[in-house]
Amino acid sequence: MAFIKEGTFAVRSRIEDLDESGLAADAEQIENTSAGFLRDGDGEMLLTYTEGEGEAKIFSQITILADSVIVTRRGASESSIRLKIGEKHTSVYKVPPYAFDMEVEAIRIRNDMSIKGGRLDLFYFMTLGGQRRKVRLTVEFSPSALLGS
Repeated sequence: MAFIKEGTFAVRSRIEDLDESGLAADAEQIENTSAGFLRDGDGEMLLTYTEGEGEAKIFSQITILADSVIVTRRGASESSIRLKIGEKHTSVYKVPPYAFDMEVEAIRIRNDMSIKGGRLDLFYFMTLGGQRRKVRLTVEFSPSALLGS
């Protein structure tokens, strides 16, 4: 049986460009809050939310499985990555009309997400267009209060 809960997602990402010796050379931080849905059931948890507005809108979907996490984004930018400890995943990152080869490697996954709320932390290395980066993506879910309660 699946349960679906509406709520608010607070999304924070920190992306650090790494120099040739592996040290952080530059960092970009992004924070936003979006309404969305959490679906829990059938052996997976699915988080869906929308970021941005107009032509900059991005539809995000995060699938949490027992052994991995899949992050898919569609809209102003497009990507799909699978994070599993011990494995590298290659795909394509698109910002129409451009496309770049992308490789990700999970460092750590912390998940205490539930229908009652919680947090997902993803730590991974990403090589995009030849530039190696260290990424931390944090997603926090707060369920909406029931009307009349």
